Amino acid sequence: MNRAGARQLAKRLRDSVGVELRAGYDAVGSRRAAGEGGALEARSLLARAARALEMAKLEGKWVKEARE
Repeated sequence: MNRAGARQLAKRLRDSVGVELRAGYDAVGSRRAAGEGGALEARSLLARAARALEMAKLEGKWVKEARE
């Protein structure tokens, strides 16, 4: 899922649940372009998304993209 798709999915979830939602995300455009990192890459993606979520909370935003 790319950045635009991740943000659109978060917006759809927010709109459908009817409660406050905060989201942090990281995305890769292409699995091939990202390499074959496997589980290590998945952990890294989740860690960056978790940091983005914490930053969204601190900044009072509902969604935040991970930045390195």
